[in-house]
Amino acid sequence: MRYSFLLLLAFFMLSACVSDQSTPAESSEAAEAEKVEEATEASGDGEIVIQPIDNQMQYANEAFTVKAGATVTLVMDNIATMEAMQHNVVILSPDADLNAIGIAAIQAGPDNEYVPDDPAVLFYTPLAAAGDRVVVEFTAPEPGEYPFICTFPGHYSLMKGVMTVVA
Repeated sequence: MRYSFLLLLAFFMLSACVSDQSTPAESSEAAEAEKVEEATEASGDGEIVIQPIDNQMQYANEAFTVKAGATVTLVMDNIATMEAMQHNVVILSPDADLNAIGIAAIQAGPDNEYVPDDPAVLFYTPLAAAGDRVVVEFTAPEPGEYPFICTFPGHYSLMKGVMTVVA
């Protein structure tokens, strides 16, 4: 009887250990699906809200997907509380040199809200002070991957993401 109990206990423990029988490929696919769910999507005309992570120089959402030709309302919701944490979202052409744009942004200065006059700059929100929301509306360009950055001085190297435009 005692052995039967131990055998039964061992069986339950073993079955609990192997209850997740997903393969590494399935686990990878599940992780990728979770990333896609985390990315904001606007399948038609839609609003995309980008926020920083608290008072850090990092976007909370580093990717979003829109359809080519859709009207996109892009919102920078600056939930930061520190006065120095001003942010924007600047969408660039697929071949843009992020470092060159970041340096040019500093040279553009505060009068231009640190947005350089450069053909690689396609769309941008105004600069948002801590606690502010700013908006820009645009028509999504042709399919491709478009990087975006914050051009406030020093932020571009950490605050970046990708807007994916699909057909």
